[in-house]
Amino acid sequence: MGKEATTEQRRAQILAAAAAVFAGKGFHKARMDDVARAAGLGKGTVYWYFASKEELAISLVEIMQGVIPRQLADAAGEPGSVRERITAQMNRLAESLAANSDTVLLTFEMYSLSYRVPEIRAYFIRFYTELTGQFVRLLEQGVAAGELAEDTDVETVARTLVSAVDGLSARWALAPEDHDLRANLASTVALILDAVTAKAKGE
Repeated sequence: MGKEATTEQRRAQILAAAAAVFAGKGFHKARMDDVARAAGLGKGTVYWYFASKEELAISLVEIMQGVIPRQLADAAGEPGSVRERITAQMNRLAESLAANSDTVLLTFEMYSLSYRVPEIRAYFIRFYTELTGQFVRLLEQGVAAGELAEDTDVETVARTLVSAVDGLSARWALAPEDHDLRANLASTVALILDAVTAKAKGE
């Protein structure tokens, strides 16, 4: 059991180092030597756990893309209106990105790899499918509760919310000092949900 825990800890150590190196230097300029140095390990140890940079990247994407859908799944069971739960989730996302700005930069690097690494492309496709599905389920709860109009196109609204997260996060990553990600996400989500909430109230 101890050996298994040590193995997982070592993998986590290497992946954390790889994330920092890929975000800072870019995937293509980064070398396994850089990852080993950042992890405080020998290059041979890094290769023992990961055979290549691509294998490291695939493992990082697996970790990265599981976080937001899980948080949205948790939000589905929280108290409050659908608007309150989606807004709260966007606030948590903004706070998380602000505390870990390298995450967005790393995501950009992984996007570029997805065009030539099928495993990474498959992860992103699955991520967006799952993320959209989580929003759909939350919005369906809003329709069922009478918060949103009965004829709300939940698929389109969900895709719009996902696009808003992507676009605003990318813009913030380029110039974080010029953009308040939390405020921008909150106002954009409010604008999107207002369109269908107003209809529900007969406005």
